[in-house]
Amino acid sequence: VIPVGSDPQAASIAASRAGAAAVILYGDSLPPGSLRVAEDQTAPVVVVPTAAAVELLAAQRAGIDVGIAIGAGRGDANPERGFVAGFSSQGLAFDGSVKPDVAAPGVALATAEPGTATDGSPLYGTVNGTSGAAATVAGAAALLAQMRPSLDGPSLDSLLVGYAQRGGAPATQVGGGTLRLGASAVGEVAAQPATLGFGLWGGERWHGTRTIVVRNVSTRALRLSVSATTTGESEAVGFTIKPNDLVLGIGRAKRIKIRVVAPAEARSRVLTGAIQVSPNGSSTLRVPWALVFKAPRANLLARVTLSDASFAPSDTNPAVLTVQAGNVVRDDGIQIAPVSRLDVLLYSASGEYRG
Repeated sequence: VIPVGSDPQAASIAASRAGAAAVILYGDSLPPGSLRVAEDQTAPVVVVPTAAAVELLAAQRAGIDVGIAIGAGRGDANPERGFVAGFSSQGLAFDGSVKPDVAAPGVALATAEPGTATDGSPLYGTVNGTSGAAATVAGAAALLAQMRPSLDGPSLDSLLVGYAQRGGAPATQVGGGTLRLGASAVGEVAAQPATLGFGLWGGERWHGTRTIVVRNVSTRALRLSVSATTTGESEAVGFTIKPNDLVLGIGRAKRIKIRVVAPAEARSRVLTGAIQVSPNGSSTLRVPWALVFKAPRANLLARVTLSDASFAPSDTNPAVLTVQAGNVVRDDGIQIAPVSRLDVLLYSASGEYRG
């Protein structure tokens, strides 16, 4: 029974090599990540609350016979399963399209670590972060390309996004959903683009039209039905899809025109849903879409200053214009509002336009 200290890993290995049957840590919070494991570290390591450890040690010092029982590991339900980690970026993209396209696990991923353990054996641990999630998707894409060698990059992209597990998180956080390589590998339909953005709602007479190209990537002729679903306020939007029922031969493609009408403003800032392409007798491909009703409000020129301080080298009468363009908006999470165009107009001191 030892305090966590500054190097719990070294302490645990030393205790194990000294013959400890188990190592009980208590005290300060453990450092982030997992303890690296060496092959000669045979003792299990567990962490107990400080109060329990202090009581145990006090009883031992008082001469009371103290025993510790460590049972087999038990799996508990993870209440955060299916939710997006706080460190993950969220959409939409600058142009209003759905981002990210797809999600993958990024918390406590078991992985190899650089270097070796103290006994020379390989190191293993866990990592957190979107880097791990991105590597998972990249590996899945490589496997999918190996399993479906006849498909091009956009088709592989569509299979990864369109057959993902939707789950409970919004499309602004997970796009199509959580990666499902098995479902993607047997997908029969691909669509481009893999996600849709209808842009910013423009009033009660507003409508938007987008086109997707649906391709039969199976080994049979397919009868397809195309429909639209909305997450949340379905009465705020209406869809017209042409054609919404079609037959595609092997390898053939067809353009699908999707028109959305929103006569009234939604209560939500962003509405999302999916265009569903359903082959007869197999899984449905989903193309996530988004429609923005309220653009984030932000002063996109947060700071503008004009300085006539001299500097070398310089013109005869230098003037330095400093502009901070773009802003970070806290609206449904943290959104980055970019500047798409910046015009600088020059006037003389008397108000004469110079250019």
